Amino acid sequence: MKSRILFLIVIIAILMIFSEAVLAQGCSQCRLGPASNLDAGGNVARGINSGILYLMLIPYLLFMGIMGYFFKNDIIQKWQLFKNLLSKKQLHP
Repeated sequence: MKSRILFLIVIIAILMIFSEAVLAQGCSQCRLGPASNLDAGGNVARGINSGILYLMLIPYLLFMGIMGYFFKNDIIQKWQLFKNLLSKKQLHP
């Protein structure tokens, strides 16, 4: 069992060491293309930025919707408890 965990840790460490070089391959190309187009007066960079924001928006909205669905009843119960506490509290005794 311990040898299996050690083997898994070694494999993960090796993958983490070599993954940086693999992921860095496309970064310069993704930056140089839109940057040179923007310098030439184009609007490709603005479109890429809008696309990135759009792609980021969908997962966040899905996550918030799912969490809202699961915690809706809990939030409603806590709000009712809070309202009951406020109604029982007397401002002027």
